[in-house]
Amino acid sequence: MPLAQVFKISLYCLTGIASIALILGDEYPLLACLSIPIAIAAYLLSEHWSVLRLSGSKSSVVGVLALVLAAAEFAWVTVKGDELIFQLLAGSHLLLYLTWIVMFQEKKTLQYWLLLALGLLQVAVGAVLTISPWFGVLLLTYMSLAIWTVSIFTLHQGELKFAGMQRIGMLPVAGGITRSVVRNSVQLDPDERWLSPRFVIGIFSITVVGLSLGFGFFLFVPRFWQGGLNFLARDAASSLVSGQTLTGFSEKVQLGDMGRILENPEPVLSVTLSLNNKMVGSLSNKRSDQSRMPLTLEEFVDGNDIPGPLFRGTVFDIYERDLANRAQWRSELQTSGGRTREAIDSVPPNTNLNVVRQEYVLQPIGTSVLFALFPIDGGKMTLADGTISVDTPRIFQVTSSGVFVAESAKSGEVYYTLFSSIHEDRRPSLNVSQRLGEAETRYLQLPLHGLERMTELARNVAEGVVVPSATTPAQPPAERTSRQKVNALVAYLRDSGIFDYTLDASVQDTGIDPVEDFLFNRKKGHCEYYASALTLMLRAVGVPARMVGGFKGAVRGSKDGEYIVQQRHAHAWVEAHVDGRWISLDPTPAARDESVASMEVEQSLWKDLKQELSSFWSAYVVGLSIERQQRAFFEPAKAMFIDVWMWVSQFPRKFAPEWFSLLISHPELWFTWRGGLTAVGLAACCSILILFVHWFSVMADAVRRKLKTGQGSQIHVEFYERFLRVLATEGLLKSDADTPRDFALRAATALQLRMAAAGLEGLPTDLTNHFYRIRFGGERIDPADSTRLGQQLDLLERTLRSGGK
Repeated sequence: MPLAQVFKISLYCLTGIASIALILGDEYPLLACLSIPIAIAAYLLSEHWSVLRLSGSKSSVVGVLALVLAAAEFAWVTVKGDELIFQLLAGSHLLLYLTWIVMFQEKKTLQYWLLLALGLLQVAVGAVLTISPWFGVLLLTYMSLAIWTVSIFTLHQGELKFAGMQRIGMLPVAGGITRSVVRNSVQLDPDERWLSPRFVIGIFSITVVGLSLGFGFFLFVPRFWQGGLNFLARDAASSLVSGQTLTGFSEKVQLGDMGRILENPEPVLSVTLSLNNKMVGSLSNKRSDQSRMPLTLEEFVDGNDIPGPLFRGTVFDIYERDLANRAQWRSELQTSGGRTREAIDSVPPNTNLNVVRQEYVLQPIGTSVLFALFPIDGGKMTLADGTISVDTPRIFQVTSSGVFVAESAKSGEVYYTLFSSIHEDRRPSLNVSQRLGEAETRYLQLPLHGLERMTELARNVAEGVVVPSATTPAQPPAERTSRQKVNALVAYLRDSGIFDYTLDASVQDTGIDPVEDFLFNRKKGHCEYYASALTLMLRAVGVPARMVGGFKGAVRGSKDGEYIVQQRHAHAWVEAHVDGRWISLDPTPAARDESVASMEVEQSLWKDLKQELSSFWSAYVVGLSIERQQRAFFEPAKAMFIDVWMWVSQFPRKFAPEWFSLLISHPELWFTWRGGLTAVGLAACCSILILFVHWFSVMADAVRRKLKTGQGSQIHVEFYERFLRVLATEGLLKSDADTPRDFALRAATALQLRMAAAGLEGLPTDLTNHFYRIRFGGERIDPADSTRLGQQLDLLERTLRSGGK
């Protein structure tokens, strides 16, 4: 295939890959998807068939139209008040328009560079628009093909220059004798192909080494600027991925947001449950070696009477609404300002009891909250190897409502271990502060206006006027206990069949409170709507309540007792203060659990590969922090350096004579007569070793040359050695600086008249070409050609002896 065609195909493929970067991040990827068929059409129509090419004036007109269209889109999303991400998309669409125009232009060097630059800009914009791990695969492919394309571009430029030199007569056309010519680091050899296996292997090697070194620098450059910024946080993800919200944990719940929520399979934490029925070392710095029995989530849930595997996170206590009826819950971490936090550094006080050990590895998701399966009796922050952290006296903190907090969780992985004591007569309890005190007012707070219909509905349901099932007749109002009211409200939302579960967060009536819109208009929503409604309805009937955010459910890990919690398991539920203690309530219909479970597929190699790729991309590219670098790279490198240094320092003691060991440990002894003799002996040994290495390299090079040329080839090129001897009689000697073609050209010029008289004008060219094919191409000369060349050399020798007569 011609070099020009290879370059153009590579360039258009590179442009198509750059467009895929925008497809991954664009909410409306139609324009980006059009780039691929447009690139194919541009190659065929403009490059291959040359039937459609835009002139300079036409390109300018179309370019102005593209600029106007992109500016109109930018102005529209700005006036509409959309997020910054849509303004960036308007700019990315302008890149697409310009790329399409350049692809249909008549190509010169400038147009090719423009296509390369526009493609690179598209990849850069795509990196902002998406956090998908598939972008990493795309980026690796793009960079590899880019190195190949630029290398081919260099050869193509050289080919064009040499072709121009041949047209103006600076170089003979192919088939004539010419010396090797170098232009812009490209050497022209008429008998060599532009695309050779050596070139392809060289580019492949450069690509592998370059990408490896680049990625190594990326991993080891300290991320001091990363700090608490975490691109895996839900707020960041929701603004980056297609302009849509992803399911996931957040310290703020916003009701009334428009749009559909997408499922996010990003791993959040892993937890390993084990039951230890022996004593737990209370302050041991090493993980206990006592036998532990793996425990399943189902067994833990059944033993504690909680509505499912709820990994409790933060507590939302303040419900507020703005003038546009958009409502939000504020977490206790926001309202308390951290004043209620207390240090936690303990294990279960009674170590003779059966203990459930929960070992967590929490990924950074932009929050300081630590998640846990309640009830909890104590815990420890641990290091990656399982040892107890003893450097920080305040391991982590807990708020008055039982929310665990560790500031280090915002910027890196956190390892912590929590303990739950198992009592045979234990009543189900969250094991958090049971007293309300001043918090009772906060847990009964309702907006002054806007929830009148909800309040009336809550009271009717709690008192039995409105029953969960339409087939059950209403009963006369009767005094009910708090527990009965709670059960009635939960059943009304979860079991009545009136409400449906959906991930569509759209609001039907923006003129009323989002909770009332949910209860009376839409009657469908996700868990945050159900939890918000139950919390406010419980408060309306006098039951202190709060909304809790965390995760519900997990998938099994690779180890016994290990579970993986993903962002799609994010959930909101309710805690109510009933009969002097807090109980957990989940009003969301079972369809939520079915929706989450529907994403789980059978374990397969492909699924494992995708999960590993996603975890690696999140941990070591998007969310790489200085803490992770220190733990994964810097500390192991430091430990390896220390081990090597210790081995080197101990080597003389283990393997060297006593006197040499003494010299190593006491350098001043080198200046004694014994130290001088030792130095001379070492210098002699080193000299001998250097001479041996030099001799070995010379012999190896000789053997390599012999194996490369082969004995048979030496016989076949004998005619060229004879040719040199014949010319030497006329004073024409080949110098080391001459290539065979250079010398042949000089000999043909010097002996032009005598060779022409004997009819031997083409002998130097013919003989040199045969030499190249045999000496470097590994070919064997045809016997007829060998006989012919021998006869011509005989004639040349007679001609030169007779003086050309």
